[in-house]
Amino acid sequence: MFDSRFFIKYLIILLLAVGGSYFIPPMQSPDENQHIAKAYLVAQGDWLLTTAPGKMSGGYVDDGLRDFIQGHMQLSGRPDFRLPPQEKQRLRSLAWSGAENRSFMEIPGTGFYLPLIYLPHAMAIKAGELAQLSIHHTYYLTRIFVMAIAIALMLIAFSLHRPGTLALGILLLPMGVFQLLSPTLDGITTSLSLLAVSLFLGFQSKPQRPATFYLLACLLILIATTRIHLAPLLLLLFIIGWQQKNRKYLGLGLFASCFTLFWIVFSIKTTVDNRIPRDISSLEALRYYVIHPVDFAQVLFNTVTNSEMMYFYFQSFIGKLGWLDTNLTLWHYPVFGTCLILFALLNAFAPFNKANHAIARSSLAATALLSVLAIFTALLISWTPHPATIVHGIQGRYFIVPFLLLAYALHGLFDVRSRAFALAGQLLLCAFFAFSAFSLLSTLQSRYSIF
Repeated sequence: MFDSRFFIKYLIILLLAVGGSYFIPPMQSPDENQHIAKAYLVAQGDWLLTTAPGKMSGGYVDDGLRDFIQGHMQLSGRPDFRLPPQEKQRLRSLAWSGAENRSFMEIPGTGFYLPLIYLPHAMAIKAGELAQLSIHHTYYLTRIFVMAIAIALMLIAFSLHRPGTLALGILLLPMGVFQLLSPTLDGITTSLSLLAVSLFLGFQSKPQRPATFYLLACLLILIATTRIHLAPLLLLLFIIGWQQKNRKYLGLGLFASCFTLFWIVFSIKTTVDNRIPRDISSLEALRYYVIHPVDFAQVLFNTVTNSEMMYFYFQSFIGKLGWLDTNLTLWHYPVFGTCLILFALLNAFAPFNKANHAIARSSLAATALLSVLAIFTALLISWTPHPATIVHGIQGRYFIVPFLLLAYALHGLFDVRSRAFALAGQLLLCAFFAFSAFSLLSTLQSRYSIF
């Protein structure tokens, strides 16, 4: 699995990613400011958030880091604003203030994620502190380290199970690449999800060691407690347990599900998040829609039939960069959409893989659909004022992993072993990569004018 070609691919992709990330200033991915602050807290051993009187949940963050975050946040939502040269220099020279100079920072959005997901970020931040690097250099060390781990996980997943053209096309979209190049959680969670799917499909083709199932269970717990809408992935553990007729596997699946449910309830109960004014709590909203399913169906119907919402989902799935304040060139969106349709056709008309039998396909497809439903449910009860008419707060990038699951489910649906199809797919992917890179980098260059 880890031959010389693997490492060559890894180094090439990593170098391209590092080069591309240079076009993105710090704190320009949604909630990146909160994620970096949370990672700092984890690096200091503060795993859970606290709540100061009259404030939302957060923690005590180094004053130098807070200054670095706030300085770069001046760019967010202001497409015409540029940091003056002296401000750039000041931010680059900021040093750590030390444990005695920490002040409270509200970061409620991170309270719902299991802190373990921040370990890569925290390790890099701690290394930067110990090496007495500036905050600027520590930040870029963190970005590269997190990026390197995400890319490595992705390539390991691909070495275990080869993805189809549709999955690769989705991953190459400007939105997914932008998130991979930013030190948030999207790159890590997407890579973990791909690895989990590859491990699951490994069980469909040949017997696996129990250690592989335990690894899969740990991955799915980490994913489900970080991206609640991906909790349906836990069903894969029960599918394997049922297929193997293994009670231990079924028991571990039950434990993973119970732990995930515990964390969701615990995080909702202990996190104070008043960013969206609401008269009822998230748990109360969930209870209401469980008792009134017709109201839930009506809100869902109103949302998916709203043309403006659907177009926003489409745009932010393809690429709506920065804090949703940076669009690609308008004609790029239909081009990307057309390419995805072609990828879907090439993906379906591909050689059949014995791991993708009917049970595996239906399991992945059902998980994808449940994840989509979970997106609407989670944002309805947590980010939408009650009573609701449509669901607020959903971004197209939330659908990336569910669509990847569908891509895996539909790969090789029609067993066509054609060299012409394979060659067409490879050529289209190469052209797509070039166009996506051009679209992403030209948009970033125009938006941030780094050079």
